Amino acid sequence: MSDYPYLRSLLGGYFNQDYDIINGPDISDEGIIKYYIEHVSDNVLHELLIEIDDFECKFSHNLDASFETQFSPELCLNPIKDFFTLLRKHIIVHLAKRGDTPATP
Repeated sequence: MSDYPYLRSLLGGYFNQDYDIINGPDISDEGIIKYYIEHVSDNVLHELLIEIDDFECKFSHNLDASFETQFSPELCLNPIKDFFTLLRKHIIVHLAKRGDTPATP
């Protein structure tokens, strides 16, 4: 079993090295995040929040370098803290609209 399967799925399926070719040059990271959130279950979103919190906790000393080591150096999501903040914000808003409140770490 790999570490961070939900993050890997998001990154591999939506933020892979060809995402600008697949999605077009005008789509933003935020647009991709919104699309992803609309097409996965709430359970997946809860698990993703847990993985983000875990990753930030484990690798707080050097988040960007640790992200590149764990995932892919070809992804241009630096600073990763900003990406995680944006992702977390959209997940929480989405869940709140459904009357669901994610657990806090």
